[in-house]
Amino acid sequence: AQKIADRIVSASKHTVEEMWRHGVIDRFDPRDDGHAATQYERWFNVSQQYDVEYANRYEPWVIVDRLTAPWHDARFRGYGQNKIVHLEHMNATGFRLVVHPSAWLVHRKHHLAPAKLQHVRDNIRQEEDAAAAAAAEARGGGGGGASGRHSTLRGHSNGLGNEIRAQLANGTYRTGVDTATRACAHWLPWWQQSHWQWQAQAQGQRLEGFLGERF
Repeated sequence: AQKIADRIVSASKHTVEEMWRHGVIDRFDPRDDGHAATQYERWFNVSQQYDVEYANRYEPWVIVDRLTAPWHDARFRGYGQNKIVHLEHMNATGFRLVVHPSAWLVHRKHHLAPAKLQHVRDNIRQEEDAAAAAAAEARGGGGGGASGRHSTLRGHSNGLGNEIRAQLANGTYRTGVDTATRACAHWLPWWQQSHWQWQAQAQGQRLEGFLGERF
């Protein structure tokens, strides 16, 4: 897998398409519809950029102006939801998503990070808790099983993500930034406008972000 990834990095777009057609590679997260928004079949046949619409769970890699793009929320830790929520925020702010016709990224196989492994364990635990709660309810003993859900890494990420989505929907969301970032925004001469002012100015404008294909 690593050799294939290394080959694709320096290959032509035509070679990438051939490997796609023969099932050697696939798009990112093929079991989810979110990344279908990129329109991969279209991408193989274009030489000009094109616009796409945001879709649920869409998290492409983007090139954006750092002075207008919203920050990643610093309250996310380890793994889960941070990039998805960031793209949701960009979409809510009014960014225009434009696909680059000749750029792509390749996922190179690597060992799972400790945070990812913990996320997987948390998911298994949550499924076990849900099954136990369902069994208890069927016996007439009440549901239960939900305690400590938000104390896990996965529970924290999902809970924070849902909280942010609700705030995006009603227009009250403000990105959680760390102390160092807040100080930089206040003191550095090229950050004279606060992050919240940038967001306010961006509302209603069609800002642009380039997307690279991801395999």
